[in-house]
Amino acid sequence: AMGKMVSCIEIKNDFNETMVDTIKENDVASLSREDIINIMKECGIVGLGGASFPTYEKNSGNAVIDKLLINAAECEPYINNDYTILKNDESRAKFIRGVQYAMKACGAQKATIAIKKNKVALIEKLEKDLAELPNIDIYKLKDVYPAGWEKYIVQEVTKKTYKMLPSEAGCVVNNVATLYSICEAVELN
Repeated sequence: AMGKMVSCIEIKNDFNETMVDTIKENDVASLSREDIINIMKECGIVGLGGASFPTYEKNSGNAVIDKLLINAAECEPYINNDYTILKNDESRAKFIRGVQYAMKACGAQKATIAIKKNKVALIEKLEKDLAELPNIDIYKLKDVYPAGWEKYIVQEVTKKTYKMLPSEAGCVVNNVATLYSICEAVELN
Protein backbone atom coordinates (compact mmCIF):
# COMPACT_ATOMS: atom_id res chain seq x y z
CA ALA A 1 0.00 0.00 0.00
CA MET A 2 2.92 2.37 0.63
CA GLY A 3 4.75 1.48 -2.59
CA LYS A 4 7.71 -0.16 -0.83
CA MET A 5 9.27 -3.45 -1.87
CA VAL A 6 8.23 -6.17 0.58
CA SER A 7 8.74 -9.90 0.93
CA CYS A 8 5.94 -11.99 -0.48
CA ILE A 9 4.87 -15.56 -1.00
CA GLU A 10 3.58 -16.84 -4.30
CA ILE A 11 0.86 -19.43 -3.82
CA LYS A 12 0.22 -21.85 -6.67
CA ASN A 13 -3.14 -23.58 -6.81
CA ASP A 14 -2.93 -27.39 -6.95
CA PHE A 15 -6.66 -27.50 -7.82
CA ASN A 16 -7.19 -30.39 -5.36
CA GLU A 17 -9.39 -28.28 -3.04
CA THR A 18 -8.17 -30.24 -0.02
CA MET A 19 -9.68 -29.14 3.28
CA VAL A 20 -7.16 -28.34 5.99
CA ASP A 21 -8.34 -28.32 9.59
CA THR A 22 -6.73 -25.29 11.20
CA ILE A 23 -9.23 -24.70 14.01
CA LYS A 24 -7.57 -25.00 17.40
CA GLU A 25 -9.53 -25.40 20.59
CA ASN A 26 -8.58 -22.58 22.93
CA ASP A 27 -9.63 -21.95 26.45
CA VAL A 28 -10.19 -18.30 25.58
CA ALA A 29 -10.62 -17.20 29.20
CA SER A 30 -7.04 -18.25 29.93
CA LEU A 31 -5.52 -16.36 27.00
CA SER A 32 -3.11 -13.62 28.02
CA ARG A 33 -2.79 -10.22 26.42
CA GLU A 34 0.24 -11.49 24.53
CA ASP A 35 -1.67 -14.60 23.36
CA ILE A 36 -4.45 -12.47 21.87
CA ILE A 37 -1.99 -10.08 20.22
CA ASN A 38 -0.13 -13.06 18.74
CA ILE A 39 -3.40 -14.52 17.42
CA MET A 40 -4.16 -11.15 15.78
CA LYS A 41 -0.72 -11.22 14.17
CA GLU A 42 -0.77 -14.85 13.08
CA CYS A 43 -4.28 -14.59 11.63
CA GLY A 44 -3.43 -11.38 9.77
CA ILE A 45 -6.09 -9.20 11.39
CA VAL A 46 -5.97 -5.66 10.00
CA GLY A 47 -8.20 -2.64 10.42
CA LEU A 48 -11.23 -3.15 8.21
CA GLY A 49 -12.30 0.48 8.25
CA GLY A 50 -10.17 1.21 5.20
CA ALA A 51 -6.57 1.72 6.31
CA SER A 52 -5.70 -1.98 6.78
CA PHE A 53 -3.31 -1.12 9.62
CA PRO A 54 -2.10 -4.32 11.37
CA THR A 55 -4.29 -4.64 14.46
CA TYR A 56 -1.65 -6.37 16.56
CA GLU A 57 0.59 -3.29 16.22
CA LYS A 58 -2.09 -1.06 17.78
CA ASN A 59 -1.96 -3.27 20.85
CA SER A 60 1.78 -3.90 21.07
CA GLY A 61 2.89 -0.45 22.21
CA ASN A 62 3.85 0.78 25.65
CA ALA A 63 1.24 3.55 25.85
CA VAL A 64 -1.26 3.38 28.70
CA ILE A 65 -4.63 2.69 27.11
CA ASP A 66 -7.69 3.75 29.08
CA LYS A 67 -10.33 3.03 26.48
CA LEU A 68 -11.05 0.88 23.47
CA LEU A 69 -13.03 3.05 21.09
CA ILE A 70 -15.24 1.33 18.55
CA ASN A 71 -15.95 3.23 15.36
CA ALA A 72 -19.45 2.17 14.29
CA ALA A 73 -20.23 5.47 12.54
CA GLU A 74 -20.04 4.52 8.84
CA CYS A 75 -20.12 8.10 7.60
CA GLU A 76 -19.92 7.55 3.85
CA PRO A 77 -23.12 7.10 1.84
CA TYR A 78 -24.16 3.49 1.18
CA ILE A 79 -21.63 1.97 3.59
CA ASN A 80 -23.45 -0.53 5.81
CA ASN A 81 -21.02 -3.34 6.64
CA ASP A 82 -20.87 -2.53 10.37
CA TYR A 83 -24.63 -2.03 10.49
CA THR A 84 -25.14 -5.43 8.85
CA ILE A 85 -22.89 -7.14 11.41
CA LEU A 86 -24.60 -5.42 14.35
CA LYS A 87 -28.21 -6.01 13.30
CA ASN A 88 -27.79 -9.82 13.29
CA ASP A 89 -28.00 -11.35 16.78
CA GLU A 90 -25.30 -13.99 16.22
CA SER A 91 -22.78 -11.68 14.57
CA ARG A 92 -23.50 -8.94 17.15
CA ALA A 93 -22.65 -11.45 19.90
CA LYS A 94 -19.35 -12.26 18.13
CA PHE A 95 -18.64 -8.53 17.84
CA ILE A 96 -19.19 -8.06 21.60
CA ARG A 97 -16.87 -10.97 22.39
CA GLY A 98 -14.35 -9.40 20.00
CA VAL A 99 -14.63 -6.15 21.97
CA GLN A 100 -13.77 -8.05 25.15
CA TYR A 101 -10.76 -9.76 23.52
CA ALA A 102 -9.55 -6.42 22.13
CA MET A 103 -9.93 -4.78 25.57
CA LYS A 104 -7.71 -7.48 27.03
CA ALA A 105 -5.19 -7.05 24.22
CA CYS A 106 -4.84 -3.30 24.64
CA GLY A 107 -5.22 -3.24 28.43
CA ALA A 108 -8.32 -1.04 28.41
CA GLN A 109 -10.72 -1.27 31.33
CA LYS A 110 -13.51 0.42 29.34
CA ALA A 111 -14.85 0.41 25.81
CA THR A 112 -17.15 2.83 24.04
CA ILE A 113 -19.13 2.11 20.88
CA ALA A 114 -19.43 5.35 18.89
CA ILE A 115 -22.48 5.07 16.66
CA LYS A 116 -24.69 7.61 14.91
CA LYS A 117 -27.76 8.38 16.98
CA ASN A 118 -30.08 7.84 13.99
CA LYS A 119 -29.56 4.05 14.34
CA VAL A 120 -32.27 3.89 17.01
CA ALA A 121 -33.32 0.22 16.68
CA LEU A 122 -29.73 -0.93 16.53
CA ILE A 123 -28.78 1.10 19.60
CA GLU A 124 -31.70 -0.47 21.51
CA LYS A 125 -30.40 -3.97 20.63
CA LEU A 126 -26.87 -3.04 21.70
CA GLU A 127 -28.09 -1.53 24.98
CA LYS A 128 -29.98 -4.73 25.76
CA ASP A 129 -26.92 -6.88 24.96
CA LEU A 130 -24.60 -4.64 26.99
CA ALA A 131 -26.83 -4.47 30.09
CA GLU A 132 -24.64 -7.05 31.86
CA LEU A 133 -21.39 -5.46 30.69
CA PRO A 134 -21.03 -2.13 32.52
CA ASN A 135 -17.50 -1.59 31.16
CA ILE A 136 -18.84 -1.21 27.59
CA ASP A 137 -21.00 1.81 26.81
CA ILE A 138 -22.47 3.60 23.81
CA TYR A 139 -21.76 7.14 22.64
CA LYS A 140 -24.35 8.54 20.25
CA LEU A 141 -22.74 10.65 17.54
CA LYS A 142 -24.49 13.34 15.53
CA ASP A 143 -25.40 12.24 12.02
CA VAL A 144 -22.86 14.53 10.38
CA TYR A 145 -19.78 14.23 8.21
CA PRO A 146 -16.95 13.48 9.24
CA ALA A 147 -18.44 11.44 12.11
CA GLY A 148 -16.62 8.29 10.96
CA TRP A 149 -13.17 9.88 10.98
CA GLU A 150 -11.01 8.34 13.70
CA LYS A 151 -9.64 11.64 15.01
CA TYR A 152 -13.12 13.17 15.16
CA ILE A 153 -14.43 10.21 17.19
CA VAL A 154 -11.50 10.29 19.63
CA GLN A 155 -11.95 14.02 20.19
CA GLU A 156 -15.74 13.77 20.46
CA VAL A 157 -15.80 10.84 22.90
CA THR A 158 -12.73 11.52 25.07
CA LYS A 159 -12.54 15.33 24.74
CA LYS A 160 -8.79 14.78 24.05
CA THR A 161 -6.77 15.34 20.91
CA TYR A 162 -3.57 13.87 19.54
CA LYS A 163 -0.94 14.50 16.86
CA MET A 164 -0.02 11.09 15.47
CA LEU A 165 -1.87 8.14 17.01
CA PRO A 166 -4.98 7.70 19.19
CA SER A 167 -2.77 6.04 21.84
CA GLU A 168 -1.55 9.57 22.66
CA ALA A 169 -5.10 10.21 23.91
CA GLY A 170 -5.18 6.87 25.76
CA CYS A 171 -7.23 5.06 23.11
CA VAL A 172 -7.08 2.23 20.65
CA VAL A 173 -9.67 2.57 17.87
CA ASN A 174 -11.12 -0.36 15.93
CA ASN A 175 -14.21 -0.68 13.81
CA VAL A 176 -17.00 -3.24 14.11
CA ALA A 177 -15.79 -5.59 11.34
CA THR A 178 -12.28 -5.68 12.83
CA LEU A 179 -13.66 -6.68 16.25
CA TYR A 180 -15.86 -9.34 14.68
CA SER A 181 -12.73 -10.67 12.93
CA ILE A 182 -10.78 -10.65 16.20
CA CYS A 183 -13.46 -12.88 17.73
CA GLU A 184 -13.28 -15.30 14.82
CA ALA A 185 -9.48 -15.36 15.02
CA VAL A 186 -9.46 -16.06 18.76
CA GLU A 187 -12.27 -18.61 18.74
CA LEU A 188 -11.84 -20.27 15.35
CA ASN A 189 -8.18 -19.60 14.52
